[in-house]
Amino acid sequence: MDFAGLRRRTGDSVHVIARPALFEILTAALDEGVVRYGQDVSDVRALADATDCDVVIAADGLRSRARAALFGDAYGPRYSGVTAWHGTVDLDTEAISETWGQGARFGVTPHAGGHTNWFACAPAPERVPVPGGDLAALRRHFGTWHAGVRRVLDRVADGGGAGISRNDLYDLAEPLPSYVSGRIALIGDAAHAMTPDLGRGACEALIDAVTLAGELTARVRVEDALAAYDTARRRPTQRLARAARLMNRAVHTRRPLAPVRNAAMRLFLTVGRPPA
Repeated sequence: MDFAGLRRRTGDSVHVIARPALFEILTAALDEGVVRYGQDVSDVRALADATDCDVVIAADGLRSRARAALFGDAYGPRYSGVTAWHGTVDLDTEAISETWGQGARFGVTPHAGGHTNWFACAPAPERVPVPGGDLAALRRHFGTWHAGVRRVLDRVADGGGAGISRNDLYDLAEPLPSYVSGRIALIGDAAHAMTPDLGRGACEALIDAVTLAGELTARVRVEDALAAYDTARRRPTQRLARAARLMNRAVHTRRPLAPVRNAAMRLFLTVGRPPA
């Protein structure tokens, strides 16, 4: 995929930061003791009803207990049909790349300290161990791909990295009717879990947080702030979730649709590009 084209069209560069580093930056801005870990919340509605609580912001992820308590199981996770392997290897790269093949894809992004993040996606049964293990599955899917992919797999096989993690990919079975219930607001995957095909999941969670904080600061009544947040964020994020799912289906299609998919993506990346 042509990230240089994105920079030419918009003037914006693509910046990559590791989540642990971003987490440290964000938490460092808070006073000591503000963030408390290991605090179980069994009933988000009871927490919201507490007399010393003005608002509850639930950011408890894909399998959000808060979302289930507020809106029911109909809005739970839905398997996309695609699984993802990922990890970090001891390779130094400054490039961001994503390669599409027949029903599968492989990508790399830079990581701090001379390392490289990698990911690989392919259709697979949900929560089913792959025959021969994850490395064997990666070799079957990607072992004949171009040299850049094979180099990463060789480093993984040699133990030159942090091992292999695997996660099935999900979004929400149904879009939520609201991101707000009473004085409770859902943000991030709790509100709009999407497949990672557009690379927008964590970005949208950050935008949720900034938007909600701005509304809470600007308005006297919490209810008004939460209503404004819902208006600002629900429709855009749900559109992105739909687009991500469509992209997931397009990327992981097999022949005869793959040539049409590739032509459409080349056109998409070319639109708006200034002449050389």
